[in-house]
Amino acid sequence: MNSPLPIPSSLESSVHDAALPEWWAAILRSTSFSIVTTAPDGTILSFNPAAERLLGYRADEVVGRTTPALFHDADEVVARAHYLSEISGQTVAPGFEVFVAQARRGIAEEREWTYLCKDGRRLTVLLSVTAIHSAEGSIRGFIGMAADISERKRLEKKISEVRERKLGIFEQRLRLAEKVFEYSSEAIMVTDAEGLIIRVNPAFTHLTGYAASEAVGQTPRLLNSGRHDIAFYQQMWAALLNEGQWSGEVWDKRKDGTIYPKWAVINAVREAGVVTHFVALFVDISERKEADERIEYLAYHDHLTGLANRLMFEQRMQHAMARAERNDTRLALVFIDLDRFKNINDSLGHQFGDQLLIEAARRLRAAVRVSDTVARLGGDEFLVVLENVGDQNRCARLIVKLQEELAQAYTIGETAVHAPPSMGVAVYPTDGVDVQTLMKHADMAMYQVKAKGRNAWAFYAPAMNHAVQERLQLENDLRQALARGEFVLYYQPQWKISTHRLIGWEALVRWQHPQQGLVPPDKFIPIAEETGLIVALGEWVLTTACAQAMAWQAAGLGAQHMAVNLSARQFTERNLLERIDAILARTGLPAAQLELEITESVLMEDAERTVSILQALKERGIHIAIDDFGTGYSSLAYLKAFPANKLKIDRSFVRDLTDDANDAAIVWAIISLAHSLGLSTLAEGVESEGQRQFLENHGCQEQQGYLWGRPLSAQAAEDLLRRLPADSVMGVVSDLAAPSTAPSTAGA
Repeated sequence: MNSPLPIPSSLESSVHDAALPEWWAAILRSTSFSIVTTAPDGTILSFNPAAERLLGYRADEVVGRTTPALFHDADEVVARAHYLSEISGQTVAPGFEVFVAQARRGIAEEREWTYLCKDGRRLTVLLSVTAIHSAEGSIRGFIGMAADISERKRLEKKISEVRERKLGIFEQRLRLAEKVFEYSSEAIMVTDAEGLIIRVNPAFTHLTGYAASEAVGQTPRLLNSGRHDIAFYQQMWAALLNEGQWSGEVWDKRKDGTIYPKWAVINAVREAGVVTHFVALFVDISERKEADERIEYLAYHDHLTGLANRLMFEQRMQHAMARAERNDTRLALVFIDLDRFKNINDSLGHQFGDQLLIEAARRLRAAVRVSDTVARLGGDEFLVVLENVGDQNRCARLIVKLQEELAQAYTIGETAVHAPPSMGVAVYPTDGVDVQTLMKHADMAMYQVKAKGRNAWAFYAPAMNHAVQERLQLENDLRQALARGEFVLYYQPQWKISTHRLIGWEALVRWQHPQQGLVPPDKFIPIAEETGLIVALGEWVLTTACAQAMAWQAAGLGAQHMAVNLSARQFTERNLLERIDAILARTGLPAAQLELEITESVLMEDAERTVSILQALKERGIHIAIDDFGTGYSSLAYLKAFPANKLKIDRSFVRDLTDDANDAAIVWAIISLAHSLGLSTLAEGVESEGQRQFLENHGCQEQQGYLWGRPLSAQAAEDLLRRLPADSVMGVVSDLAAPSTAPSTAGA
């Protein structure tokens, strides 16, 4: 508001002393106080010289105008209006009424306001507003007297600053200490020299569950968990009294009875060398200890299976060897690799593979004793340390138990797969006296098992060193062989017996090694599969075989039917169909002249995906043969769903069928099964007339083997085609899909 108002001439009649107006005018002129008088509605009636000096306005500039908008801070006016409205219970508008509301009720009011000068300065003034009454008691106007207190405020501020500098530092420190105590996330407990708790902070209550009222007056024994003995506390007190400080891990008990670890720092407070208080700060370290334990666990365990990792395995192996040496006993180190795991993982996905590994780990743990160690090296490789295995026979029984556990089918969800183990065994101290040597020898034994057919186990033998070195050299050479053009295809003829006609060829890859000569496929194909080279090699075989069939056809030798083996790794390739399409397009071979041979174990790894792929191949006109039938794990329910054309009877059944009744029964059963499913059969490895006759009598009309012809080079095969009469070469490819004649029961 503007200053209180000067008395106008119209008010002179209310003054009884006639001389008063002159005195009044003199006072207004000479006083150092700013005096402003207003009418009841706030119109400025007078503006004395002190007001002019204070605000910079001349009287003629303001008289007749309405206060407070002229030289009052609008925000202050609004804030005061709100306050008066709250205390009076009536709405006070943010205008002139703000300044005179109290005066109207006869209450003299003096308070600080901010004046806005004409030149823009802001001044702090002490403003007193009084109502002027008529003789009858009615309000005739208001007078406001204001004194500039800016200098006083400045001095007060200066004095306050001086006081703050002299006294405030200590007070601030006290306030800061109090805030730290109050808001610290660490629990704080203060005791007197006798150990009685005199104060705790909110964090203490949050951590322990005890309110301040429950803890004050008690001793810290209130938190005793019972986990520490007297010696522990004696050592703590000795450190506090002698060194003035102790820190360490303490197990405490909360109000609810739970026990937890905390990290505590306790300090003795001394005055004049005498201990007056003890201050303890502590935090709950449960999460940190759990994290430390988890980190330590992960450092020594496989994250997927929970088995010991390589680091823990080596430590346990060292301890096991030390015990074996001390007790004059033997221990066995078993190196385990799951056969076909890579194919399963690629075809069914990593999540499926992870679940299989977890189940394998569970089986291994269940199959060994508590004193034994099971570890995972990574991938599908496991190590088992069997202590005190006794003689060779007892050790063998333990290993057979492991093999039986792992050879069983794995059922993950609704899918069942087989991933039998190949296991190599090294015995301490016979095969080595240190961890690395034993691991190396067990690994060698395991690879020998793989080289001989897998799904078995073997003890290490010194001769294996040479075999392993040879294998490693072979692997290195194999990586260069394709680029160097060292692979060559041979073609074995396939015959239909009832008509004595050549019905097609099976492409067989051979490796022409520059030093070792012709390397048989059973030596390099397993290596190619393990290293992944089989994908590139298989594509080369398929391309070359298709191109050769077209070359013979172009030479006028008829439309040749070509059978090519598709490896497990190739079958899991996501772009398999696109690759086959590209090869057929590039070579020009009609799809109906191509037969792809796939083993039954490959088909069963992901039966649903297999059906989809085989159906897509069949729609292209490609023939499908199930190779090595009877040697894998088949489901008859899936077999009838597979869109195959032919079952190939494995040579292992054909070899002894004339002498072994079991083999004969199996072959007859396969032929019968194929006929009932509308499939043709082809027997591999037919080498004798007796085998040929048995197969023909029982309805297997398609055969291949040394009896009918050894695998031939491309040129030798072409020469054979040129020598054969035209009617001895089957030229109608569609005839190949027809099933063999019904099997005979004679001689079964």
